[in-house]
Amino acid sequence: MLHQVSYRNIDKQEKKKLKELVAELVQDLDEKLGSLARKNPSLHGAIQKHGSQQLYRIGLSLHVPGKTLATQEEGDEAENVIRKGFKELERLVARQKSLMKNEHLWKRKQRRRELKTAPLTTADNQELVTRPQSWFATIEPCLNDLYRLARREITYLQASGDLLPSDITPEELVDTVVVLSFEKQNEKPESMEIKPWLYKLALTQLEEEIRKSRDSRETLHLEERVTTHEGATSDDESWLYDFYQPDEVLSLEDLIAYPGDLSPEEITTLTEEQKHAQPALATMPRIWRQALWFLQGEKIDPEQVALILDTPVATLEQISQRAETFLRGRLADKGLVEWVTTEKSLTVLFHVPADQELDTAFRSELSDKFNAG
Repeated sequence: MLHQVSYRNIDKQEKKKLKELVAELVQDLDEKLGSLARKNPSLHGAIQKHGSQQLYRIGLSLHVPGKTLATQEEGDEAENVIRKGFKELERLVARQKSLMKNEHLWKRKQRRRELKTAPLTTADNQELVTRPQSWFATIEPCLNDLYRLARREITYLQASGDLLPSDITPEELVDTVVVLSFEKQNEKPESMEIKPWLYKLALTQLEEEIRKSRDSRETLHLEERVTTHEGATSDDESWLYDFYQPDEVLSLEDLIAYPGDLSPEEITTLTEEQKHAQPALATMPRIWRQALWFLQGEKIDPEQVALILDTPVATLEQISQRAETFLRGRLADKGLVEWVTTEKSLTVLFHVPADQELDTAFRSELSDKFNAG
């Protein structure tokens, strides 16, 4: 594998030792590339010691066809920092190989067995109401909407810092929800429709992902407390961050779309509003945003929204009003004092981009697994 790693502010003796370690780790990484090794991957990296301070940083960027896998680490022991950087890169490589093979769809052997054997049972040993094939046929019409919700919410959660790009992808959330819905079908309230039930499972799973992400970062913070030193300036760090350009980040701009019946003049006006409204949606309380989306974006009946959010119907109107007031205030702060939450403005705000549909290959793989055996 082609690779180039640069060193900065590191003396010759230490540099020689670190280069030997890097060569060893590059070889280990190369052996783990598998099929990716046949596609001319290249690795670029940078290791820096911050002046006289005992603080090291590493940035690694592995380029494979159609993808850039990147990581950065920092700490007070050079070898540990380098090993952690390569370990994270190995994790990203394994994930990329899994995604390429769609193996991430069914990582749990127990779930694969449950889908292939009969009779299937729930966790409390009750017989399942619906067989795998029939269940998938029931939920398949909802998959595009489920994917859009997953993509929208994960985008907002990344923007607010509640999730990292490496925590979960929209496809992984869809996969998890599809399987959970099958396993927990006996738990679905009779009064709840299928799509709202899937949405509820998705939001519950996202709360779990947020918790895990927070716990992971708090643990890392306790294990390796990093502070900013006077000897390190933004100017002499910028070269390192060039290597850290992960391409898994979802952008708020990708959520901006307009109905086809708008004039160019209307789109020009609305673009400025969207630039500020989308970040505002990301920073408002999650239940406000979700209530606004379900009620105004998807036009779901309030009774079903109440079931999704575990909130009384009477409270939903208050939440919706607070969310709209929050939006108006944020846009007013940006000088858009004339923006009002009319039905049209909310329709535009929640208009779904035409290209946000579940990948055909991904859908087919899900279908194949439910129809296996």
